[in-house]
Amino acid sequence: MRKLERSTAEDISVISSRLDNIEISVADIHEEVKKLQEPLARSDGVHQSIPDGIDNLSGHLWQMRLEIPAFKRLFETVLWMLVLVAVLLALVLWRIW
Repeated sequence: MRKLERSTAEDISVISSRLDNIEISVADIHEEVKKLQEPLARSDGVHQSIPDGIDNLSGHLWQMRLEIPAFKRLFETVLWMLVLVAVLLALVLWRIW
């Protein structure tokens, strides 16, 4: 009987320890989520959802890319090539008709 009581007490102790670990883990996750939410606040203090923040981040990264001189030249070159292709296609179509 004492052995059964002792093993039950040990089981309860183990379960209590595991519950404490789970509570600590949940609290840690909660703190990490708070840290993720803080950078998503706009300049006026309104919090954004994670997809909104990602959209704003991708727009900001695109703007940064446009400001890099090498990327700017590449972007302009691609645009000029597209204009050239459009003009050549227009001339070919005009000549055929």
